[in-house]
Amino acid sequence: MPQKPQNLHSRHVNPEGRSETETGLNLRRQNCIRIKSLKKLPMLRHRQVACHSKFKPFKDRTNNIGHMEIIATYSFNKGKECIEKTHKKELEELETIISSVDAMQCKTKKSEEKTMKGKMLYSPRAMNRLFKKTLKDSGWTVGKRIYLKTTVPEIGETHEGYREIDAVKNNLGVEIQFGKYAFMVYNVAAKMTIFSKHGVIDSGIEIVPMGTLQKEMSTGVSTFQQIKTDLECRGVSNIDIPVLVLGIDYIKRPNQNFSLRKWVKEKKK
Repeated sequence: MPQKPQNLHSRHVNPEGRSETETGLNLRRQNCIRIKSLKKLPMLRHRQVACHSKFKPFKDRTNNIGHMEIIATYSFNKGKECIEKTHKKELEELETIISSVDAMQCKTKKSEEKTMKGKMLYSPRAMNRLFKKTLKDSGWTVGKRIYLKTTVPEIGETHEGYREIDAVKNNLGVEIQFGKYAFMVYNVAAKMTIFSKHGVIDSGIEIVPMGTLQKEMSTGVSTFQQIKTDLECRGVSNIDIPVLVLGIDYIKRPNQNFSLRKWVKEKKK
């Protein structure tokens, strides 16, 4: 009996019981899944070759990944205009200092909170220490203190103590605040005013986290958005000094394109 001609489109079954068409489709699906997974990974500009003696870590080949950026500013009592006029050099130097701070060094706090237990967070204390060290290395006076004293006649007691500001240079004071909500406004409305009255500073800069950075820190830390709201609603008193509030984050996100250095250059024109 003559054999039927072989159908060119017929499926050949492999030993596992799957047709070659089914096997090919499965392989294509697996390759598509791998490609999609690879697209989610960060793009590496250079291949890391372990055996190359001159190889530098990928971190050194990127443009300030994880380094602090100034995202937003708020000028309290004409703080931006005053500081740009009288402390232009210190203002530019401070932007350089901020951009040199590597936030990734401060991601050392393991959360114990129920909502994010076990998650690694940015430590406010570590950030404070790193900022102060960088300021000190750049010639700023860190931890400047003044002595205060008052008497309470009703109880016959005298209260005395010290107030400390984070950094000072050429009468420009700097406060780095990654703490609780109340301390942010206190720095501007009370502490800086006291230091100005004692002749230590004539204007101030407060560095605070943006809301996006605060979400990666422990709860209770205040934000640039909160202090801006409070100072705008409070208004300016005749004893307030000019203060520039800087909101920072470790990465520029969408719609975060502010550059303090660019703003200073535009003011020169």
